Amino acid sequence: MASFERRWHSAAMETAALSVHNELPSVASAHFAVGASGEFLELKGASGAAYRFRAASPQALPYAGGNFVIARSAPGGSTVICCGSANSLLHATATWRDAADRHQADQLFIYLNTTRRSREQVCGDLFDVLQPVLTANIDA
Repeated sequence: MASFERRWHSAAMETAALSVHNELPSVASAHFAVGASGEFLELKGASGAAYRFRAASPQALPYAGGNFVIARSAPGGSTVICCGSANSLLHATATWRDAADRHQADQLFIYLNTTRRSREQVCGDLFDVLQPVLTANIDA
């Protein structure tokens, strides 16, 4: 099992507290940017690649595959609770409920990504930076 896969399945990671910005931050600053409307979330991975997630309702997730990020908002910033992937984002609902119940998560963002390999690459890149308390790979 690759190093990323071992880390991916570990749920004992600390949450990453991240600041909210109006512009995509540099690598040296926080890796979290939310547009002023809260409609988009831009995350920068360890590789320097930027990923633009869009806000989603847990009740209206698409059937398509993709990545998702679940966060808890707070004054002055947000905390990423979960970084995950799913062959159908509909399956992320259970993870959302768990994060909302156990960690008071109140934000859900998705990034459509059709291939499993691409989803795993995005999660690996973000995991190295965000170190979320929960991870979810629902590609089974």
